[in-house]
Amino acid sequence: MDAGKRGAGMMNRWLTHSLLWMAVGLAALSGSCSPGPREPELIPLEIIFGNPEKTSPRISPDGTRLSYLAPVDNVLNIWVGTIGGSDVQPVTKDTLRGIRYYFWAEDAGPDGQPRRTFSDMYFAEVRPFGTYEGKQIGFQGRLETPIPLQDALAACAEHIGPPKTLLQFGPERIRRLGIVSGSASDPVLLEEASHGGIDLLITGEPKQAAYYLAQEYGLNIFYGGHYRTETFGVKALGEHLAVRFGLPTEFIETACPF
Repeated sequence: MDAGKRGAGMMNRWLTHSLLWMAVGLAALSGSCSPGPREPELIPLEIIFGNPEKTSPRISPDGTRLSYLAPVDNVLNIWVGTIGGSDVQPVTKDTLRGIRYYFWAEDAGPDGQPRRTFSDMYFAEVRPFGTYEGKQIGFQGRLETPIPLQDALAACAEHIGPPKTLLQFGPERIRRLGIVSGSASDPVLLEEASHGGIDLLITGEPKQAAYYLAQEYGLNIFYGGHYRTETFGVKALGEHLAVRFGLPTEFIETACPF
């Protein structure tokens, strides 16, 4: 082989090696410039804390109607309709904090006579109530139709449990209710209930002085127990997590005398 052919062969091998190394270098450079792992997307706050589309379904005692909570102008209200029908509509008009818990009242009493219907038992107007250390710790609501005191107390006993203490110094017909879980027996709260026209105050744990203040202010007070009245918020949170994230939740009852 003459010198020219040997030179051409060496040139070809040099070019081949050079192109290979260039390809390796470009591949490495391309890899170093590629974007790294993507940052996980943040879950929007409205998904975690926003209102569900529908939650807390319940069937009426006579089995003909279905109720649930759903937003009205982005505030949770109670909707009711005939099962299998198309007449569902909101029956409450809360515009502030939203309704988180509700129940059906029995349609008939032991004597077979009609008692309070669902629409009678639920608030047409809800607003904050119970100022304690500068914060609102409860709410009050106005019923569409006034109901007898004994009907209201029976509904409380059915869905909260038998009262720990019951004070009856107020009106015999109930239109406006105030609700504060835990204990709302401080004088400032009872005074607020009196001045706010609360016909029935529903709370948890009594104090001795409340007996005399309730007499003085003319108040009806249903004391359902500190523990029991504070379980509803925890149960509602569990329902919210189940609906929003599909998380199984279970409320475990514990023995508590208060």
